[in-house]
Amino acid sequence: MKTHRHNLRRSISALLLAAASQLTAANDNATASDNSLPDPNSENGGFLELALGVGHVDFARVDEIEGLRSNPGDKLFLNIHGAYRYKRFFVEATRDGFDGLNLGATLWQNDKWSVDFLAANIGGNKNGDDDSAAVSEAEKNIALIDRDTFFAGAGARITRYFGNDKIAQFRLLSDYYESNGALWSARLGKQWQHGNWSYTGFLGARYNTAKLNNYLYAVSASEATQLFPEYKAGNTVSLEAEIGVSYPLSRKLVFRSDLSLVRYQREIYNSPLLDDKQDAKFTAGISYVF
Repeated sequence: MKTHRHNLRRSISALLLAAASQLTAANDNATASDNSLPDPNSENGGFLELALGVGHVDFARVDEIEGLRSNPGDKLFLNIHGAYRYKRFFVEATRDGFDGLNLGATLWQNDKWSVDFLAANIGGNKNGDDDSAAVSEAEKNIALIDRDTFFAGAGARITRYFGNDKIAQFRLLSDYYESNGALWSARLGKQWQHGNWSYTGFLGARYNTAKLNNYLYAVSASEATQLFPEYKAGNTVSLEAEIGVSYPLSRKLVFRSDLSLVRYQREIYNSPLLDDKQDAKFTAGISYVF
């Protein structure tokens, strides 16, 4: 059961990836220890996955002048996921968004609790353009659609483990890239297994400060156009849910599929930069486990 405990010590952002280790423990052709992440006070190690597959995304953020939703439709993806720990220090690259890349250290840990310092939590996109150069209506529209969503923050992460199959986690992060506000998140996750099939899921809520929401979703008077009128956002709580399934195909190959949903509060979805109330994403593919 120690392997199960090691897997659950990964952050909730790695919950779906941890299914590979859970599955391999029940499969004679795979070895869970190949990609399990040890406790900080024991051996060092980690895991790395290269995933290729297809997905369907339907994001709320506008990315076309016509006002269509961002990137709706089917897509081919190639992703790299992984985590590595050396003593109490760790790096995690397991999810999109503000869970994208974590660098930090475990400050304290026992069988039920873990307290981590996140020195860097990096996510979002940076276009590298000077939006202040936009003068015409068309240039302003393009600048708003392509605006930065880059976030680089630091903070604390507290995790509570319930046996070998349930986890709760709380995070508090503050952006230090350009002081663009803070976010808190709380998540509950569970993992269960039926034969060689492993299922994972979580429910969560994310609190964004008004400063962070205005960085991401507001339109200032100088940026405003006929298509994107001036808008100012407040504090919000967004709801998150995800469910995933995985199955080992061999010692190194794992089939993995997941469905995720983020439901925004009115303060966000009323922004002219969005034209729906939620983001939805479905993916299915094959992961090669190194």
